[in-house]
Amino acid sequence: GFALVFLVLALFIQLRLALWVSLGIPISFLGALWMLPGLDVTLNMITLFAFILVLGIVVDDAIVVGENVHTHQRRHGDGLTGAIEGTREIAVPVVFAVLTTVAAFAPLLVVPGTMGKIMRSIPLIVIPCLLFSLVESLWILPAHLSHLKGPPERPGPWLRFQSRVAGSLQWFVRRAYHPVLDLGLRWRYVSLALGVAT
Repeated sequence: GFALVFLVLALFIQLRLALWVSLGIPISFLGALWMLPGLDVTLNMITLFAFILVLGIVVDDAIVVGENVHTHQRRHGDGLTGAIEGTREIAVPVVFAVLTTVAAFAPLLVVPGTMGKIMRSIPLIVIPCLLFSLVESLWILPAHLSHLKGPPERPGPWLRFQSRVAGSLQWFVRRAYHPVLDLGLRWRYVSLALGVAT
């Protein structure tokens, strides 16, 4: 999961930024593993499923914070100022996004009976992972990103490849996505009917 997240991020953002953002996964997982004995949870098929379930969620807040910090650093030209302002600007939405996901998994803690004992392991993995990812994205990640330098003046082969990928994505948006979106908005009642029928 870490390798896939890193590869996808590396297609669109700087390699160092992609690496620091991807590190949110092992940090969150290690934090949850550290808490397992205290929560009286063992590693089994259910808890491994919970780790897989949370894998796609834990990196989201790091991506949002990392992108915003990167944007502010390019705007200000200073790593530390960009890290502080970028994190401060996005902190409240990121906290509420994580807390709403925590609230969505929390009811599984009070499911009664045998099924409840089995299901209880899922939120006891997911919630610590999410809370550690929140700490990582708001405190650890900005500290590391404050030391990042800007892109090199002479683009290397990877930057050229990234610009080609970005160009292909822009072409797809212009030629395929935008016309379909326009058509769907013009025929909005047909679009709604198709959605309901599906």
